[in-house]
Amino acid sequence: MRSEDRVELAFIKALPLYKLTREVVCALVASACGLPVLRPAVVLLEDAPFASEERFGFGTQPVEDARPMENDEILLAQLGRWPRLDTAIAFDEWIANPDRTARNLLFRE
Repeated sequence: MRSEDRVELAFIKALPLYKLTREVVCALVASACGLPVLRPAVVLLEDAPFASEERFGFGTQPVEDARPMENDEILLAQLGRWPRLDTAIAFDEWIANPDRTARNLLFRE
């Protein structure tokens, strides 16, 4: 992903414009609610190193030292101590997030 004068590593989802808009708005609202989210980026795919029929993509930068939790007991213990858990659950319900699973939550050591 190129931003201004530098190139950065990013995860990019090529999306139709209405889904891209939804991703960006949800990320901004989640951030305003105090939830930890990656800064969203809209990526122009003209020079993308992959084939796509979409013109734009949703990009986020990778998180250093973040990984999925492999141990369910540790996952439940950490989630139980997280003060924003109720907000995160309410937010996912509000946006009807269909893909929140234990394996797509990222944790740092």
